[in-house]
Amino acid sequence: MIEARFDDLTGEAPSFRLTDPAGVLEAMRPEDVLRTLAAAEGAAARGLWVAGFVAYEAAPGLDPSLTVRSRAPEDPFSRLPLAWFAMFQQRQETVLPSPRDEAPPTDAWVPTIDRVVLFGGFQQGFATLFNDTWAYDYEHNRWNDLNPANPPAPRAYHYMALEPPTNRIVLFGGTLNSSETGDEVPINETWIYDVAGNSWNQAFPKESPGPHAWHAISRTSGPVLAFGGGDSRSTWTNDTYLYSSRSNRWDQVPGGSRAGSAVTAVGVASGGRLVRGGRARRGH
Repeated sequence: MIEARFDDLTGEAPSFRLTDPAGVLEAMRPEDVLRTLAAAEGAAARGLWVAGFVAYEAAPGLDPSLTVRSRAPEDPFSRLPLAWFAMFQQRQETVLPSPRDEAPPTDAWVPTIDRVVLFGGFQQGFATLFNDTWAYDYEHNRWNDLNPANPPAPRAYHYMALEPPTNRIVLFGGTLNSSETGDEVPINETWIYDVAGNSWNQAFPKESPGPHAWHAISRTSGPVLAFGGGDSRSTWTNDTYLYSSRSNRWDQVPGGSRAGSAVTAVGVASGGRLVRGGRARRGH
C-alpha cells in the first residue's frame, strides 16, 4: 500500500497524508519524462492528489541540450526512475510524529508490488498460447493490461514467483507449441520481470535446470525455489533448485528426503516454501 505524508515541522500548518492510491506514473527513460509530467498534471486537474519526484538525471528529458552524469551500476540508486508520481483519491489531516531516536536505514531503492501478476497461458484445447502480462489490483478489484516491453514468447505450464530482496518476478520453464506438430515442447528459459521498468528480460545463467514444465515455483526470503516437474507429462522429477537474479545462478539443493519417484506440485504457499498437493506418475 502506497501512502504519502507531508509534515510542517514548525507546527504552523497541519500535517496530512494522501491515501487510497489510484495508480502510479513513472519514467525510466529521458524520452518519457515530459509525458509522465503531463500525465501527473492531468491527474491533478481531474481532482486527484499527486505526489512524487523528478530526479537530477531527468534533465535531458526536459531539455535535450543538457547533459548529466550517468549512474554507475553499483550506485544504490541506479534503478531509481527519472520521474515517479503516485496518484491518490483522499487527503487526511494527521498529527506531527515524534522524532525518531535513530536514523532510518539506507538501502538501494526497490519498487514495491502489491498486486498479482499473470503471464501467458492458453485457451481451452491448447489451440492458442498467450504472452500478455496482466496485474490484478485487489484494492480496486480490477485487472490491468501491463503491455510490457520485450515479453517472452507465448507459452503454457510455466511458473513464476516474486523474489522479495529485489522485487523482481522470476519466470522459469514452460512449454512452447511446435509449429510443425503442435506438440508441447518443454523449455528451460529464465525470464525476469522488472516491476519498475515494466519490462521482461531473458536471463542466461551459466547453468540451469533442464527443460521443465508442470513444476512448482515459490518465493522464499531470498532466492526463488523451484521443485518438481519434468521434460514431459510422463517423466517428472523431484529436483529442487534455488535461483537468485542478483547472481544469475541456479543452484540445485542436494540431498533431502524424496517426495516420491516423480511428482509435480500444483500448489504453493504464498510467502513461504510450502509445496502441497501434486500428482505422482502412474505405477509409482
